[in-house]
Amino acid sequence: MKKVDVIKYFGSASKLASALGIKPAAISQWKEYIPPLRAYQLEHLTNGKLKANKPLQALPHKPKQPRKEAHHDPSIFKTSTETAG
Repeated sequence: MKKVDVIKYFGSASKLASALGIKPAAISQWKEYIPPLRAYQLEHLTNGKLKANKPLQALPHKPKQPRKEAHHDPSIFKTSTETAG
């Protein structure tokens, strides 16, 4: 469910916020798509006129990049007496 479509349905971000019982500032923090739990709430509030994205209709997302393993040089932990000589 896209934010722009929901605001259009309600007429304004203020009216949408009022329907959800939240402040308009919260809506301004949403990205392009409505957060999943809010989308289900809106589907219920609109008696199904707006539809939440179902799990099989997952939104496109970037896969998480694998974490790079930190390279630790054990020699940096040696004392000066261990490295001398």
